[in-house]
Amino acid sequence: MTQKFSGWRMVCGCFIIMFVIQGGMQTFAVFLPAIVADTPFSLAEISLISSFACLFAFFSNILFGKFLKKIGLKFTVIIGIVCYSVHFYVFAFANSLPVFYAGAILGGFVIGFATVAACSTVLTNWFVEKRAMMISIAFSGSMFGGAIIMYLLGVLIDLYGWRTTYIIQGTVFGLIALIVILFVIIESPDRKGQTPYGVKTTAELTTTTSDYPQDEQGIEVSVARRSPCFFLLLLGLLLVGIATNIENFLPAFWQSLGMSVTGSAKMMAIYAFLAGLAAIVLGKISDKMGAKIYATVTLLLFVVGCLAVYFVGIIATAPMLGAMFLFALGGKKTSNLVPPQMTVFCFGRKDYSLIIGSAQAMLQLGIAISNPIISKLYVVGGDYRLPFSVMAILAVLALLLIQASLHFAPYRPKKIKGEKL
Repeated sequence: MTQKFSGWRMVCGCFIIMFVIQGGMQTFAVFLPAIVADTPFSLAEISLISSFACLFAFFSNILFGKFLKKIGLKFTVIIGIVCYSVHFYVFAFANSLPVFYAGAILGGFVIGFATVAACSTVLTNWFVEKRAMMISIAFSGSMFGGAIIMYLLGVLIDLYGWRTTYIIQGTVFGLIALIVILFVIIESPDRKGQTPYGVKTTAELTTTTSDYPQDEQGIEVSVARRSPCFFLLLLGLLLVGIATNIENFLPAFWQSLGMSVTGSAKMMAIYAFLAGLAAIVLGKISDKMGAKIYATVTLLLFVVGCLAVYFVGIIATAPMLGAMFLFALGGKKTSNLVPPQMTVFCFGRKDYSLIIGSAQAMLQLGIAISNPIISKLYVVGGDYRLPFSVMAILAVLALLLIQASLHFAPYRPKKIKGEKL
């Protein structure tokens, strides 16, 4: 009897993890007014929580590969899930800034250990054909989750207060994620006696001539880190993180044009759903047209989206939605798709789990340092024209660097049916 392919279950499992974990990590904004109102701390002091989380997400992404190699994927993700619940509990009982910041540090390890790097590793192991689409579907969970969970948490905060809501969030969503990683997720198909989707035998992965030592699945991490491609890709991803984080300033931009706080919150919820749809579109583009076209489309549309969002402003709902969808195709939420796609295209699947952490870390570092950069540009320019313009230029520079990294990519796989190179 033929064993049913389990990869589809991995997609569902990763979707749920991204929905409850990554989606849950995007909800800090809904707590912010209540925390500031209920504590003696200023908005600027509480806002530093996000900066601490992004900074330690950089470090935890670098450590991801080492933990995976030592203790395996399941236990690495479990550590991330435990950090997810505990960091919300720390917030719930915090009465001083150092305690809030300690919770943020734990939150950084959630991002590194239990979200993008982990889920993309699982799906890269399970899929050769349709890989980009499956990763995109799973990652769209974070965008849909961010919108839905934020709404639910807003209701809970009104009913029970922000401290109790943090306890509920850490307990319920942490338990859901723990059940999924324990009983649904399997790191690679060989543990079930299966092969990746689109590959009947390893012979189908035979590579062509290359200047770099490699086998049928890719190159070793030590070789990857010595290649020009690696450094070009990391620098490109750093600029992607800086540029796309302008997304965080959309509510402030709309409010500066006269939109209410409630109105901007509703628009961000709509934007999150649009980003989920954009992620799926990008996955289809990547599978059908390959890495170079994918990178070009996503970053150029982000540039167009930046200009469209700025010039459309809040004049009418329909133009705003169109501009937001263009922006979403390359914005911060969908930028999490770039490191997984580029890593596997440039270096293959062999040591993917050891390379993706570095790639994702650079994206997080860009996000971490972008807030003060964008804020300074706003002060210098007096409005959001300068920030949007500079971020669009950085996106173009990021595109050039990523295209250069693809040109110098050390992995030269044989073309597989259904996969563009």
